[in-house]
Amino acid sequence: MIEKTNVVIIGGGIQGASIAYNLTDMDISDVVLLEKGELGSGSTGKTSAVIRQHYSNEVTIKMSMKSRIIFENFLEEVGERVKFVKTGLLICVPEEEIKNLEGNVSLQRSLGLDVDVITPGEASRLQPGINVNESMGFAFEQSAGYSEPYELIQAYIKRAKENGARIITNTPVKGIKTRDGSVKSVVTDRFEVETKVVVNAAGPWTRDVGRMVGVELPIEPVSLKVGIFQPTVRYDENRPVVLDMPNGVYFRPETGGLVLAGGGKEEEESINPDDYDDGVSFDYISDLSEKMIQRVFLFKDAGYVRGWTGIDGAPPDWHPILGEVPGLEGFICAAGFSGHGFKLAPVVGRLISELIVDGKTSTLDISPLSVERFKTGELLGSRYVTLKYVG
Repeated sequence: MIEKTNVVIIGGGIQGASIAYNLTDMDISDVVLLEKGELGSGSTGKTSAVIRQHYSNEVTIKMSMKSRIIFENFLEEVGERVKFVKTGLLICVPEEEIKNLEGNVSLQRSLGLDVDVITPGEASRLQPGINVNESMGFAFEQSAGYSEPYELIQAYIKRAKENGARIITNTPVKGIKTRDGSVKSVVTDRFEVETKVVVNAAGPWTRDVGRMVGVELPIEPVSLKVGIFQPTVRYDENRPVVLDMPNGVYFRPETGGLVLAGGGKEEEESINPDDYDDGVSFDYISDLSEKMIQRVFLFKDAGYVRGWTGIDGAPPDWHPILGEVPGLEGFICAAGFSGHGFKLAPVVGRLISELIVDGKTSTLDISPLSVERFKTGELLGSRYVTLKYVG
């Protein structure tokens, strides 16, 4: 039985794993991570693992840039090898979004990102076989790519354990006790552990964890669907990730000459993260396939291999909630990533650890991501109208 610890992290996905490692790397070894199921069994296990930095807001651009640097230098930064395939990101937008694309690229370049607006001809050279027309807009982000989710979470967990963290799976949290406006302890179905800090990194279960302390976090579970396809011609793993805004889809290379794709037809549904169908419908795959073919004719005879539905938590503005929740000392939120959490996890772990250890973040200012923005109305929007969740 664990009687006392410095920090309890609720959620064994990539955010919880990154926070556990970063805390122990900052010499806070007395850390307990609690996961209701198996590690990575929620959002992380079903991510598309795209690493990109194309966002509309300074804070998310900076976060994604810092995370990408960690991905590229993971062995030096963390001490483990993790796959990162640098492919670049080709962004395609309809005519009505060209000004917004140019605005995003200008902001990103001012922050040091290697990205350019390009011509349709240049887009065709980067992605042979792509269907372009002169009315569309294009940009190319040089340093984007993709990674492997289980490698990343296992690397963080391994290093966290080596540094002294205790990782406990198949242990649902049943309650959080507070006293005099501060966190006191966390109760599971097996034990109670006293702590002064609780990190809510519970992904689509974040709202439920917040309610344990009487806090209503504006995060709703959302579904994120993915399909894997086998083209008739082997798809090179170094082809760029493509964000096809006119068709509302994205796709990237997958190991074995396959293609991983997502987006497409939105299916309005209420998601219960404890009881949902993690498969995908025939209609969804048909729609996704049709839109992929519209953009790249090479996909015309591609065979469907498999697909899945993942879940994550999304606030109204599709941007994460990071930081301490006002009115309850020691209760910290690291959630609401809206499907963008994998690419941000390396820096989120560092930021939340700085907040716990030093009382403030030094890597960058996360105040724009405070839960308080939903009271003040200072939400983080997207320049884009076509696909607001692009960021």
